[in-house]
Amino acid sequence: MKRYLTTIIAGIILLWCITQVYAESGISGNAELSFTSATEEGGFISTELALPSHLQQEDTSGILSYWLYPSGNDCKTARLLGWQQTSGSAGKIAMKAAVPYAVIPGTYTLGAQFKPGNSLPLACDTGTSAQTTVGIATPGQAGRDMSAALSGEAETKNGAIYQIDSISGVDTAIRKAPGETVTPTLKITNTGSDDTSGLPVEVHAYLGTEELIPADGMIASLQAGTSQTVGLTYTIPDTIPLRSYPFFVIVDPRGSHGPVDPDKNLKRTGGQMTVRVVEPDTGAGCEYCRRFV
Repeated sequence: MKRYLTTIIAGIILLWCITQVYAESGISGNAELSFTSATEEGGFISTELALPSHLQQEDTSGILSYWLYPSGNDCKTARLLGWQQTSGSAGKIAMKAAVPYAVIPGTYTLGAQFKPGNSLPLACDTGTSAQTTVGIATPGQAGRDMSAALSGEAETKNGAIYQIDSISGVDTAIRKAPGETVTPTLKITNTGSDDTSGLPVEVHAYLGTEELIPADGMIASLQAGTSQTVGLTYTIPDTIPLRSYPFFVIVDPRGSHGPVDPDKNLKRTGGQMTVRVVEPDTGAGCEYCRRFV
């Protein structure tokens, strides 16, 4: 009996030691994201998120996504606020995004999701996540200027400055439905010094204040004076309100690769893209007609 008790006690001690090692290394199963702040001012939501130590490593590449829940904690109604890479991030990481269109003042749930790799984690995904609440006093407006969300300080000593020279492949006269894709072709130039970060460069796409879901939203880092013409792909969120929006893209929005210059980092198209649900016309004699509701 004493032998069994000794074995059990030894096992408990060993399990405790293993748990402590994992906890100290930051790779414990309980190591989660956590919000350290979340505020809204002037129509922009600002947050700070604390990363567990295992997500701060150079070789731990992943994507963070941020979501606002207009209807309780129902992930199916969540509105995408933004996304960013975590590779090589410091202990705390900041995000700034516009209050989504038609969101009225009140207190809302704010969520963050993490997924390893280059795929955006969606609001209903399971895995590493965090939630908090945020009080919103400024209603969401479709025409809010997202240049105000650009960071004025570089997070690195890198001297690259990314400029969007042109946008093509986006016809704002064509109506789109929620869930459809937008595929802009961009010419991007590094007008600063060599990008020594070794990390991909984020390119974000918007319809008004609505961040589009990236299927392919990053480019390779560029050397000084070089350009790249690249086709990117974004999905219009299912939760977007049906209306017309200006379309624009922002490269390196937080200055992760160098100083931010809003006149270079942000590029708009002309016209407004209308988002409508498309249904087949059931009227006789109009087989190929489509109506927009």
